[in-house]
Amino acid sequence: MKNWLSTKDVTLPAHQSILFTISTCNIENWLYSLNKLKPEDLYLTLRVSNDEYWLVQLDRPDQLYQVQWRPNNNLRVESQQLK
Repeated sequence: MKNWLSTKDVTLPAHQSILFTISTCNIENWLYSLNKLKPEDLYLTLRVSNDEYWLVQLDRPDQLYQVQWRPNNNLRVESQQLK
């Protein structure tokens, strides 16, 4: 990740991270207009720290489930119910 960031002239200060976010709807809805979100909307983030630790997280507005993926194939799914 550091190599890729350096090609973009980005350097992370020590103990900092960078966050990439994508969504199935306008990102502003997740930040300002939660009432515009549909239950099936998804919010995916990738957080990479300076020490190259990373976390991928998938969220839904109805909180039906949350998925987190970390290094070493550490995959976690939290849900009140699984369908």
